[in-house]
Amino acid sequence: MMKKFSAPVLFLLLGLSPAAAETAWRIDFPFRHLRKPLASHTSTSELVQMPEKGRHGVKLTAEERGRVPGGDPPAFAASGKPGVRSGESLVAHCLPRSVSIEIAGHDSEGGWVSHGAGSILHESGYILTCEHITAAGDRNHVILSDGASFPYRVVWRAGGTYDMAVLKIEGREPLPEVALGHSDAVSAGERVMIVGNPGGRRHSRLFGEVEQTSCGGGTQIHVGKARVMPGYSGGPVFNMRGELVAQVHVSIRTMEMASRHIRVDHLRTAFADMIRTAGTQGFEVGLTVDCQADEAAVAAVAPGSPAARAGIRPRDVLTRVGAMRLRHGPHYAVALCEIQSADPVGFAFRRGDKEMSATVIPVSRKPPPHRP
Repeated sequence: MMKKFSAPVLFLLLGLSPAAAETAWRIDFPFRHLRKPLASHTSTSELVQMPEKGRHGVKLTAEERGRVPGGDPPAFAASGKPGVRSGESLVAHCLPRSVSIEIAGHDSEGGWVSHGAGSILHESGYILTCEHITAAGDRNHVILSDGASFPYRVVWRAGGTYDMAVLKIEGREPLPEVALGHSDAVSAGERVMIVGNPGGRRHSRLFGEVEQTSCGGGTQIHVGKARVMPGYSGGPVFNMRGELVAQVHVSIRTMEMASRHIRVDHLRTAFADMIRTAGTQGFEVGLTVDCQADEAAVAAVAPGSPAARAGIRPRDVLTRVGAMRLRHGPHYAVALCEIQSADPVGFAFRRGDKEMSATVIPVSRKPPPHRP
């Protein structure tokens, strides 16, 4: 019988360093949890990088569920800084902007349920989460904080260091959107709240502390003093102002109560790549939009493109595409990804103090059929 090796051991045998082997395991094997139930000997880093899956619940303490007697967690009371919320106010603001994700399926061993989390990117039902929890099951649902459940479709996936996906639910509108923060504004020692769905305990939350503002090649933050477990994958990491500063990614098995999460600026870069590659849908507009800014500012217009012909210029600020209102560049990336025909699309934008509109007719980027 052939001897079986775990993926990290296999990579070590192939000559990779331990660090490279661990990275390869986290990035290149995101769906391994779908083939077998969780085992008691599975390492913490492997567990937290994936959605929680199994046939038995995970026992949490009251503190881990965020149910701390007396309202505010004692270490996380309001500091008096402008915009900083108390623990109770922070929970009330952030939970409606967070979602739980549940995927039910079956295999040769029977039925299983996989748990993850995410955040509401846009009021019309676009959800931000991790790519590694988006494998299809028999039933895939997003659950809002009030318990309403909706099936979803996957709009976009970005793997590798991004580990990002955008989902879409068709439900009531408008939903409360998450506010995207900036990585440069995150400080070591800053308190954060993490929302997840461990063991199907929807909208559970943890409080932790940022210990490193940049690690993992500059793509992650390091959070300590929080026991992040399976089912938190894809969940939002909020600062004390209620802004999303990272997205839950992976725990560190060699350190107790330590985890690393995708920095929000790296997620913003993923959306910029989404704009550049949205032609995989088959149509283009010809705009480059700044995804690091707090508004959807046009950075460049391709000469002769549909946008150029419609009169859109660099430094214009997009406010609407079709029926979709835009607050920032990532919203434009999602709107662009949904353009799948050459039908005219209405654009609204601001040029200085003037509100303007234009009709853009997308053009196909599909290569012509090969003719021998």
